[in-house]
Amino acid sequence: MTGRRKPDDESLPCAIDISYLRSEQRQLLGTVLRAGEVPFGIVRNELIADGSFTDEVERAIAWVVAPERVEAPELDDPEYRGTLPPLVKPSRPPLPDGRRPATRYRRLVAGLIDEVLVGVPTGLAARAEAAPSLIMAVHMFYFVVPTALFGWSIGKLICHTRVIGARSHRTPAPWRVVLRWVIPYAPVILALTVGLGGDVMGLAIAFVYLPIMLDLRGWHDRAAGTLVVEARRTT
Repeated sequence: MTGRRKPDDESLPCAIDISYLRSEQRQLLGTVLRAGEVPFGIVRNELIADGSFTDEVERAIAWVVAPERVEAPELDDPEYRGTLPPLVKPSRPPLPDGRRPATRYRRLVAGLIDEVLVGVPTGLAARAEAAPSLIMAVHMFYFVVPTALFGWSIGKLICHTRVIGARSHRTPAPWRVVLRWVIPYAPVILALTVGLGGDVMGLAIAFVYLPIMLDLRGWHDRAAGTLVVEARRTT
């Protein structure tokens, strides 16, 4: 088949070009392969499968492209089981509703926008010795109220991302939103109330957000049971 890269050792993965398949054909191909218990993964426009399953993959592709030309009644109406994990794990697998976890880039830009809009002003207010309770109230209102109502801060709204419950996939409950705000802002609260050093505060905040670089969820997301996803659904 055109675009196939089959290794000499069939125990190694092979790659097959599927760039010519339409979206619905790719979905059907995945259903057929899972029904046949063929482990596979899709990276960009290539389907990656174990070399020992190359014939099965090519047969399934031929059925998807022109099912009327392939005599394979056992492939009709395949049952979706999905008992085996993909050979290549997608970097951002979509949720059941089609949305994907927000990229690190989107989260960074959204965070910078929020920092400019509320972080800088409240920081200047702290330097001017404004009441810590007022500073915390403004910061909390900015993040908690719109997130609890709509799932976004202004930065996330601009960057087309939303905060959702990790299980419900809906706007999280208010208590989860408050917890999600408290965890990264706790070092700032300590700095305002008990004089926590700036270096320690910075390291503590960085520690909260560091896991985002690994799997797109910070410690505040994990503790609150939330995800940050792209607002637009995958077509």
